[in-house]
Amino acid sequence: MKTSTYLLAAFHAMTALLTSSAASAASAAQCEKQSPAHRLALVELYTSEGCNSCPPADRWLRRIDTRNTTDRDIVPLALHVDYWDSLGWRDVFSQHIFTERQEQLTRLGTTRFSYTPELFVNGREFRNWRSEEEFRSAMKAINAKPAAANIHLTWTPATDNRIKIEAEFSAIDGHKTGSAAPQAYVAVYENRLSNKVSAGENNGATLQHDYVVRQWKGPIYLDGKTAIADIFKLPVGRDGKHADVSNLGVAAFVQDSKTGEILQALALPAC
Repeated sequence: MKTSTYLLAAFHAMTALLTSSAASAASAAQCEKQSPAHRLALVELYTSEGCNSCPPADRWLRRIDTRNTTDRDIVPLALHVDYWDSLGWRDVFSQHIFTERQEQLTRLGTTRFSYTPELFVNGREFRNWRSEEEFRSAMKAINAKPAAANIHLTWTPATDNRIKIEAEFSAIDGHKTGSAAPQAYVAVYENRLSNKVSAGENNGATLQHDYVVRQWKGPIYLDGKTAIADIFKLPVGRDGKHADVSNLGVAAFVQDSKTGEILQALALPAC
């Protein structure tokens, strides 16, 4: 009887330990983030490795966190367009959908044409990005606004070089938007990228990149509270190797489809 009691107690102790270990592992593998009550600033840089005026803007974006004490209130993204690809160097990070995104923002704004490097802040062209004072002022003005949408992100590593991203979106009650259906977007970005350019305007240069969008999903039309769950393949580099998960992150934002105004944005680095 004593032996049975001892074995039963040991079994319960081992079960509790395994359950606790599994819960800890799940907690360590999964991370999540909720958008705040104030609005975050979405900073979109449209760039290309084929453009010799783009590297200074790329370096500027890479340093964006160090220039702003409230860097978590900024969601930076680098979107490589493809209209430079036929001019001597094919940018491995370029996607046509980013060219379309830039053209959409151009139509919604006051600019007449797209170019690189071009910066948009919360859906509006921002030309004076080299001015520290003007950039800080723009970020402060955006962050002072109340959020017009809620975003919740969850990141879970999956098997076979994949990651699971879950996103929940909802417009905040009382927000008057010019769109009957706000749009949401999800992007997987990669940091610490390096590429040696061997042709085109940047021939011979080794370019460094951060916040490069590698996967893109949207527009997702919102109707009340909308939730999505999707499996994204890890990006593959020129060497054929999958990206290091620690260099990845996911960003999401909600946009008024009529005006282009960004109602809220959020970024979640890999955990």
